[in-house]
Amino acid sequence: MVRKRTPSEVVRGIIQAAMTAEEMTGEQLARDMGVHVNTVYSDLKAPEKIPQGRLWLYFVTLGIPIQDALDSIAGAFAVSLARR
Repeated sequence: MVRKRTPSEVVRGIIQAAMTAEEMTGEQLARDMGVHVNTVYSDLKAPEKIPQGRLWLYFVTLGIPIQDALDSIAGAFAVSLARR
């Protein structure tokens, strides 16, 4: 059985994939966002606790097309509903 991914886990995957694509460390991302490095690592550890404003800041800083990210999250949510 395949483990279900929550929308928050999808968000974490999107952020981590963008960091990898941009060859960006957590320290660099924190600096570019104007937050403490611990904030980035805490957010990646518990993505369900990321405030919405900071979530958009991740997307903008990493150059993630917001509509693509929303489509991925909505798709994961739809799959989780269908499996209930």
